[in-house]
Amino acid sequence: EEFLVFKKILWNLIDKGFIRAKALALILFVKKLGSSVRIYINYRGINNITFKSHYLLPFIKKTLNAIYYIKVFIKFNIIIAFNRIRIK
Repeated sequence: EEFLVFKKILWNLIDKGFIRAKALALILFVKKLGSSVRIYINYRGINNITFKSHYLLPFIKKTLNAIYYIKVFIKFNIIIAFNRIRIK
C-alpha cells in the first residue's frame, strides 16, 4: 500500500518537474488519523553537503512598518512549493 502511494506521488512530482530522478533523500511514510498516508522527505543528508549561506532575518518592527499600509495580502500554498527549492 505504501509503495503504491509513494509511486503515485513520486511520478506526479516528476511529471510536474518538481523533482528529478537523480536527487537523493530519505522518504518516510506516516499514517494520518484516517486511513491515508502522508509522505515526509528528509533533506538532512543533502543539507550536510550543501554550501551554507548566512542571511540575516529582517527586523520584525521594520517589517511591520513596511507592511502597515498594505491593503492586499496574498496567501501561498507552500506544501508543494517547498520541493521546488533548487539545490546545486
